[in-house]
Amino acid sequence: MRALALLPLGLLVVLAVLVPVPAASQYLFLDTNKDGTHDANDRLGPGTTFVDIWIVTNQNRDGTPVSCVVADSGNGLTINSYAVVLHAAGGEVQWGPMQNRLPFSTPTPACFAMYEDTTDTAWYHNGWGWSDQFPPGKHLLATLPIHVVSGDPSIFIEPYLPRHVVQITAFGTSCMGYDGDNTYKLGSEFQDADGLGPLRAEAGGPYQVQAGRTLTVDGTGSRSMVGSPLTYAWNFGDGATATTGVA
Repeated sequence: MRALALLPLGLLVVLAVLVPVPAASQYLFLDTNKDGTHDANDRLGPGTTFVDIWIVTNQNRDGTPVSCVVADSGNGLTINSYAVVLHAAGGEVQWGPMQNRLPFSTPTPACFAMYEDTTDTAWYHNGWGWSDQFPPGKHLLATLPIHVVSGDPSIFIEPYLPRHVVQITAFGTSCMGYDGDNTYKLGSEFQDADGLGPLRAEAGGPYQVQAGRTLTVDGTGSRSMVGSPLTYAWNFGDGATATTGVA
């Protein structure tokens, strides 16, 4: 009988290949220094950081123009509502309260969050909407205080809450989406979203393989906060190392 060899993964180092990204052309991003852009300097500090949530509806992160994916109402990619799912990894945080910054015509717009959506130490969901239609372009959606309780957390913008998949990162628009609705969803109608660093290395696993057989490792769960390509350098803890290409 062959013994199973459990190969320990001592260390996965993730390196960001820094590619210039136009500062004003990002899609959905978090900003901490109030300059209305996103770069590697945007990150959580000790204590409480006031995080601005921005969206650009008429451009991708790289500055390329975008339009309605199915049918254009004639008004372009307007916005009348939004919802954001955030995930703290590498530490615990306290969220909020979030302040809406879209200038709705009512002082009491519809809120899309429930109590449990805003009180978890790792996950957060919130957003607002009304009948207004704001024109295509760059919009400050909200300001969210994030208080670091422990660790050195990164903040990811996620497509949805894992426990409740109908609560999603999305914005309402006069354009029709792929589902025949007027909701543009992260991971479907748009892809570009940037959270707050530092980089996160995720080695995958745990791994088991029969002695003498090839072990396939997967670091694609690692994340960059600024949309840069990643390279992977593996240290297996027994003197063996490996690298994988840009992803």
